Amino acid sequence: MLAGDIIDRYSVPALVSRWINGLDERLAHILEARVFATEKPETLEHLGEHHGMTRERARQIQKESIKHLGRFQRAEYRPVLRRAIKLREKLGTVLPENDVGLVDTLNWVVADFSPQVPRAFVQQLFLWLAGPYRNRYGWLVTDSDIVQKSKAALTSHESDRALIPADDARAVLNELGIRESHHGAWIDQLKVFQRVDEGLLHFTGNFLDKAEQLFRYIDRPMTADELVESIGSYSIRSVQQRLMDDPRFRRINRQNQFVLTVKDGYDEYTGITDEIIQELEACGGSATVEHLVKKITKTYGVQPSSVMAYVNTPLFVRNESGLVRVRKDEEVVIAIDISKTACCYRVNGKWAWRAKVDQQLLRGSGRILPNAFARELGCNLGDKIEVGSAFGNITISWPAGSTTGATVGSIRYMLEGLGAAEGDYVFIIAHDSQIEFQLLRQEHLARGSAAVRLACLVGVLDPKDSEELLSQIAAALEVDQQYSASLEQQIRDVLLSRGEDELSNLIEPPKLSMDEYLDRIESVLGDGSSGWDR
Repeated sequence: MLAGDIIDRYSVPALVSRWINGLDERLAHILEARVFATEKPETLEHLGEHHGMTRERARQIQKESIKHLGRFQRAEYRPVLRRAIKLREKLGTVLPENDVGLVDTLNWVVADFSPQVPRAFVQQLFLWLAGPYRNRYGWLVTDSDIVQKSKAALTSHESDRALIPADDARAVLNELGIRESHHGAWIDQLKVFQRVDEGLLHFTGNFLDKAEQLFRYIDRPMTADELVESIGSYSIRSVQQRLMDDPRFRRINRQNQFVLTVKDGYDEYTGITDEIIQELEACGGSATVEHLVKKITKTYGVQPSSVMAYVNTPLFVRNESGLVRVRKDEEVVIAIDISKTACCYRVNGKWAWRAKVDQQLLRGSGRILPNAFARELGCNLGDKIEVGSAFGNITISWPAGSTTGATVGSIRYMLEGLGAAEGDYVFIIAHDSQIEFQLLRQEHLARGSAAVRLACLVGVLDPKDSEELLSQIAAALEVDQQYSASLEQQIRDVLLSRGEDELSNLIEPPKLSMDEYLDRIESVLGDGSSGWDR
């Protein structure tokens, strides 16, 4: 046999060229556009139209092209298959479609081919022989089930801490034919594992399922903030509430740290009020303030001042000996006057409370409510009621153990119905055991005089500069003219007494002589009816 014949017999370029020469134009095109395509292969209909034949004829030619590929299984083509195997070793079973080494590796495949040979076609051929490789979710893969196989193989090495050791994970991925340079990116692609120093955490299910797995691994208390930082982007407030509602987790202190319920050595923290009640029960029904402060601060890490604040709520009673117990049937007398309460005004003869619209209200957060206004709505200490409105019911509550008093639940739907935006004001008006709403848009405050702006902020409808405007403001504030001073000054005094300094600045203070100033103080102090004696 001649030397040239021997070279052709074992030469990969010669063998591939011989195979290509056995293809006609239609076979080559269908192989390139449909069989070799790693993604979005041409449809049979489109190929038929391109070559002027029916879809069925295109399918038959595709079948014929597959038979041509079958020739590479013959012994004479073993050098070609050996190169395809080498290509697969270089690429691995999976690789990113934009892998920086892919072009160089494919160029290596055809480096010894003549320039006259269609190199791109040959590269496609070898990708098919080595795989075939298909584009899935931005990766070239040789097995459509490689994702599930990877997950199953990795999780088979999971410990009781939800940890897959790094060495085990590396061995599994190597066995699956994935190059080590691609291990990290492939783990991220699987989306059910979290990389940690010791290996991989198996993260499956919803956020709380992942939180349980993270707790098992870290084995220490964590806050909702830490969980969100480790697991993903969620609302910290929502996560905290879900942790408290799920029996798998236990809140252990006021810093909102949690552990798994099955973990020993941690008492559940349910809030300062509940902890005081539980400690009183453990002490036989009563205990000293000093004991409560010492025990609860030591156990749960709360501030002594916080414990004191809750002990002094109406939920508890302290006797002459200084012992604290839970209040039973004793009546609580709370003296509150809505006419002296900031942000509460008379609107159309009804009491109203003004609140500024901010992101918290728009998101559905509740808000502290003046106790005096809660009473106007029929909510007294210890009550939790539903009050109707045109937009649905609103929850008003006044827990006996609260240090802040009454609260109003979410009014988000009401604000949406009114078209409220951040920076607006909303007046909630108590109207015969119902609630009405009046919206004050922020742009309205830019119009008119300071007196008009003041009138808007105290709930006067459609205010206009006129002689009656001050009287309307005075009516909203229930100004009681009990001393001889101008109406402007009486309005200013009432606002100051209610702590509404910003509103009082909208009324120009009078210029008084010293005698007038002293007379005025004497008049005010005579019956203590204004804020000058506070």
